[in-house]
Amino acid sequence: MNILKICTLGLLLCASTAWAQVGDQKVKTTHEVQMGETLYSISRQYSITVEELRQANPNIGDTLLAGSVVIIPISQGTQPVAVTDDQMLDGPSMVKESIPCKTMYQVGKKETLFSIARQFHVTEEDLRRANPQIDGDNIKKGEYLCIPYTTMERYEMQLESEAYAASQREREAAEARAAQEAAEAARKAKQLERIKVAVILPFNLDSSKKSKEAVKMYDFYEGFLLSVDEMKRKGVSVDVYAYEEPSLLSNGMDALLNSPMLSHMNLIVGPMRVENITAVANFAAKHNIPLAVPFSTKASLTASVPVCYQINTNASRFYKEIFQQFIERHRQHNVLILSTGDRGEKSDYLSSLKLSLDENGISYKTVGLDDLAKLSELMTPGERTVIMPVSNLQNTFEKMIGKLEQNKEIDTSVIELFGFPEWQTFSDKNKGYMSKYHASFFCTFYTDPYSTQVQDFNRLFHNWFKRDQMATYPQYGLLGYDTGKFFLSGLHEYGLTFPENASSVRVAALQNPMQFEQVGNGNGFINTYFRIVNY
Repeated sequence: MNILKICTLGLLLCASTAWAQVGDQKVKTTHEVQMGETLYSISRQYSITVEELRQANPNIGDTLLAGSVVIIPISQGTQPVAVTDDQMLDGPSMVKESIPCKTMYQVGKKETLFSIARQFHVTEEDLRRANPQIDGDNIKKGEYLCIPYTTMERYEMQLESEAYAASQREREAAEARAAQEAAEAARKAKQLERIKVAVILPFNLDSSKKSKEAVKMYDFYEGFLLSVDEMKRKGVSVDVYAYEEPSLLSNGMDALLNSPMLSHMNLIVGPMRVENITAVANFAAKHNIPLAVPFSTKASLTASVPVCYQINTNASRFYKEIFQQFIERHRQHNVLILSTGDRGEKSDYLSSLKLSLDENGISYKTVGLDDLAKLSELMTPGERTVIMPVSNLQNTFEKMIGKLEQNKEIDTSVIELFGFPEWQTFSDKNKGYMSKYHASFFCTFYTDPYSTQVQDFNRLFHNWFKRDQMATYPQYGLLGYDTGKFFLSGLHEYGLTFPENASSVRVAALQNPMQFEQVGNGNGFINTYFRIVNY
């Protein structure tokens, strides 16, 4: 089926004309009458006569109603005349070669173009243009002429068209406003008047002396409270309920999960112990409560628990993406993989690294520590050399640096190191070497101690709790703050629809940015954020 659209400006109407093809023979089709169209103007569109049109439509009169349908007898080789935009005149419903008729007029005895033009208040030029079949001034009695619209009528039609377009725009704008208001009303209907959060952590409340583990939990909880305070200063109501996480030997988890308030929470944070996470996750899934797990990197944590959000994801999940970024940066460089065979060497890291390099056509050499003492023999003149140890131990790093330092003749500006998240925990002396040899490493969290925002947070933490965070990696106070800021912001924005929108939440973080993605239907979410830090 071929479709040809013939559009006019008159009242923003557009007629669709269709015809069917059977072999090379066209058959009858139909045409929907538009405002101002006549038998004559329609016959001209299809290159047929008015008589042929009348024969195909025996019940048709001289006046056609807009919206009515007439049968078009199309002979072989005939097709409608398409009107393109560049054929449009300034006036509405006007085209250069085909002007819609206001009416059809039968020429009377002794009538001329001049007299007919005066009778209908149009110019002879318009009359000729509407009737190109006229030869000179010769018109015959009984001949039908197309009478075009007058200049004033065209002007009025233009105004009508513009008014119609304006009303359409106004209607569309009103519909858009209504849709926006409806969406906002739906969002508000699902908003939470108060966000209720349960934090389940081993605070070691029964002990007079806090263990290092308990101090970390306090740091996390107090950082979380600072995010709560920030939300409250923005007008968001948040209630926090802290629960002591039962020890593995106490069998107290059932009693905790039977707490009357817990099933009414909008968010559960914790627990820390992997053995307790399953029980809390099942409870959260039963009551459809988002569960934020800050510490465990267990790979199967989110399996079959769609409400679970794993914040601290094992970096091995992202090796492919990490190595792709590495390859984009070092595609033209000399790559050396340093294998030492020590207990810090990561076999999964090494196998994934080699696979990515091979798939991208990147050549590399596997070397040992002693080879680095003669680095010049492994280097290519004019190329940068990138050394990638596959062990994350500080001792291995220091041995590597010791060998590199033996190469007194080498310009260190053409050497780079690429390593592990653990490198951010190294001593200041080793960080100096990282700077000297232009080190970079991947990580899922990172704290810039010189950041103004981090320094402000540390001062606020000290002022509130009269102590500093424990010096750990990650810093648990910052982790608690980032966790609270992300989930409280998401719950405030999306309310009960937070699970459907968790992947869209973006919040600036101080240490632990979060970009959650669901790991398959029926499973929970993992934090897919990682970055490469350059020294």
